[in-house]
Amino acid sequence: MDRTFQRVAASLAAGLMTAGALVLAGWQYRIPILKGEGLGTFVAPSAGLCFLLCGASILLQLPRWPLLGWAGKLVGIFVTVFAAATLSEYLFRLDLHIDRIFFAHRLSDWNLPVPGRFAISTAIGFTFAGLSLFALRRKKGMALAEFLAGLVGLVFYLSIVGYLYAIPALYGRVMALHTAILFAILALALAGAASRHPLLDILLSSYAGGMAARRMVVAIVVIMPLIGFVGLWSHSLASVSRGVRTAMGELVAVAVFTTLALHTASVMNQVDKKRRETETALMRSEKLSAAGRMAATVAHEINNPLEAISNLVYLLQRGDLPEDTRREYLKLTEQELERVAAIARRTLGFYKDQASPSEVNLRELVEGVLEVYRARLEQKNITVSCSFAQDGHLLASRGELQQVLANLIANAVDALPSQGGHLDVAVGTVGDALAIEVRDNGHGIAEADLARVFEPFFSTKKEVGTGLGLWVSLDLVRKNGGTIEVMSSTRDQDHGTRFRISFPSAASQPAHAEGRPADAAPLRIEGNAARTGG
Repeated sequence: MDRTFQRVAASLAAGLMTAGALVLAGWQYRIPILKGEGLGTFVAPSAGLCFLLCGASILLQLPRWPLLGWAGKLVGIFVTVFAAATLSEYLFRLDLHIDRIFFAHRLSDWNLPVPGRFAISTAIGFTFAGLSLFALRRKKGMALAEFLAGLVGLVFYLSIVGYLYAIPALYGRVMALHTAILFAILALALAGAASRHPLLDILLSSYAGGMAARRMVVAIVVIMPLIGFVGLWSHSLASVSRGVRTAMGELVAVAVFTTLALHTASVMNQVDKKRRETETALMRSEKLSAAGRMAATVAHEINNPLEAISNLVYLLQRGDLPEDTRREYLKLTEQELERVAAIARRTLGFYKDQASPSEVNLRELVEGVLEVYRARLEQKNITVSCSFAQDGHLLASRGELQQVLANLIANAVDALPSQGGHLDVAVGTVGDALAIEVRDNGHGIAEADLARVFEPFFSTKKEVGTGLGLWVSLDLVRKNGGTIEVMSSTRDQDHGTRFRISFPSAASQPAHAEGRPADAAPLRIEGNAARTGG
């Protein structure tokens, strides 16, 4: 975006230099159209020179020519001093004789009160422009260059309104319309060339806020003056009564702003719809990813009894096998088949998502998920510790809670080392809420990353993580009326991560069955901890 701004600023600056040069050529060769003659005034030669210098200063200060930046600042200082001196002549009724220095041989063509002097509004505009040029590459503090560029744009806007409503005081009585337009180009060039431009970032943002801001700014800056002009025109109609004229102006305003509001609402609705569709697709993608990971785990777990069955079948094919041994082998085969069937039933139960909330026994939930991950836990020699203060019950979606708990346990397994890893799962009460805690002694999460763990596509597991698991888990916890918090430490003697999911007891559980969406809550950082909830 910055490069685009700089390219646009460079083009506008070149245009200013060209326009300034044409104005000077118009005065030198007495060509009225180049001097911007019209409506009884023209562009002063000193104004043309200042526009040319402003364009040159902007080009010199662009990053492509870093060694020439100081020269651009000097040019900006010259413009500021010259414009401020002219402004002081107006304010203090002075004559510093600076007006007749430039193009003195053409002052006989001057038909305005003070030969060589541009309008007071022009002096104000160039004073702001020169200060903006001096602060153009300023990177600390407020965005001063863009703010001053906005004041230059204000000079243009007031001049246009003055011409529209026939108020000479707004355009300094003698500022040419061409000068006002060149101030608009100068303001845009300054804002684009500034090292920081927060206002432009807001207005040109692709987010809903930027869309709304652009439409509101257009309505305020462009449409409202036009409505006022229509009102003035209607008052000039002698054949129409005053009440009718007033009603015409009001109806035009209502029609314009209603159309604008409806169009803005339609665009924002489309943006919101696309956002929700994207979130739904991401959640579906994470569920499929979780299913794939679980399928790999289940396949590994089923493989062991299948190998045993294969060996037993091979032995049973021997013809000289004693009958007692044959019956023993058949019994072992039956036991291994029952083990495979149990794994299948447990897996099907894990993925069977109930559409409506039901009473969930947290102890059974935890034990079932740990059983599914038993093979991975044993493979990494992880010591598992479970504690249940009580057999807590919740009114919630069992399938969604299983997915959340499975995701937390899978993350803990990934974070734990192959030797000396400890996984603690506890169910108890915290105040009047039931809580599930999953704690590991892994390497922990860095404090800089802790505040982002619930963001989509953010993952500390660069090679295997999708960055969607905790984001989906957060949504499911909120959906069931709960909160989730994470605390982590990376200290050598006290490293590890703890997730706590808290839910109201069954008696005070929110009406999940009615489909009430949980309200989003902000993420809060407390030391080396992050908390979020519904």
